[in-house]
Amino acid sequence: MKHKGFSGYLYWSVPAWMFVVAETVMGNLKYMDPLCVVLNLVIYYLLYLGVFAVFRTTKVGWPILNVVLYVFALVEYFVISFRERPAMLWDVLAVRTAMTVSANYNYTITPTLVLTFVAMAVLSAWAWNCPKKMDRKLGWFKGVAIWTASSAAFFVALFQGIAPKFKLDVPMWDPVVSFENEGVVLSTMLSFKSVIAPKPEGYSVEEAEQLSELFYKEARTADGVINGGISEMMGQESEKVTPTNVICIMNESFSDLRLFNGLVDDHSFETDKPFLEFYDGLSEAPNTQKGNLYVPVFGAMTANSEYEFLTGNSCAFVPQGSIPFQFLTKPGDHSLARIFGEQGYETIAMHPY
Repeated sequence: MKHKGFSGYLYWSVPAWMFVVAETVMGNLKYMDPLCVVLNLVIYYLLYLGVFAVFRTTKVGWPILNVVLYVFALVEYFVISFRERPAMLWDVLAVRTAMTVSANYNYTITPTLVLTFVAMAVLSAWAWNCPKKMDRKLGWFKGVAIWTASSAAFFVALFQGIAPKFKLDVPMWDPVVSFENEGVVLSTMLSFKSVIAPKPEGYSVEEAEQLSELFYKEARTADGVINGGISEMMGQESEKVTPTNVICIMNESFSDLRLFNGLVDDHSFETDKPFLEFYDGLSEAPNTQKGNLYVPVFGAMTANSEYEFLTGNSCAFVPQGSIPFQFLTKPGDHSLARIFGEQGYETIAMHPY
């Protein structure tokens, strides 16, 4: 079936209309930069042309793609409304956790969501009932090859030229702003750059090994001083102690707020009764090592505190808002569990959630 004239133009407007539908669901249209609108449209047309090239008709592929894009925008809309952050690529790895808590939220179906759903359904029904078929002269392999080459050229231009020149990026500390200004599909594409942690400036394996050896020497010296001092206090000869059990407890809800006294004028506090007496009393014990801990998160994403504690790696070098446990760790990574395991300990982790 051939479609000419006005009908043909309507067919090729479907990707543009689905762009409007998706961004209307998100509420982004009024914030989007004109350049980002153009880039989103290019991506939408590439998606629809790719499906058209594979299926060689709009009858099946386009309605499916319509539904996928609508559901994708709908999920992002609700995720942002619940946690004020969009769902990112690495959140796919936590989908099971998300499913367990999703029932605890209230989902409000607004008139905008209803209207956009109707628009998506109409576009899908049209593509199904009045399908456009690919010209037989253009073989399947040739059509897919042309689409692949075109897509590759666009994304190379996007990541190597357009994005750096116009400073298009997804800052992980506040990705909602990028989703509003750049659109949901373009922002998702740009976030691919954050999946792989960038190499820190000036990093070298040789320098890391030298620093590691220096820290090992200092640690061995400090260990001898501490153990020797404790043994002397207890009237015993200095000897290496091999503990039967090593218990590490992370209390995520504990904080000594007295640390903030004096940091900001007129924001200090006093109490009429002493508190944390037991905690303060630990300082008097001869075998207590006490200090303040700087953590990479506040109020959420405590898995990153656990990651830093267990591995000694800093989250300063991973994409902000990401969880290294989900996509940066692999079997064999150095950690406390591995160190104790190599010394014959059985390692067990427990979490109350």
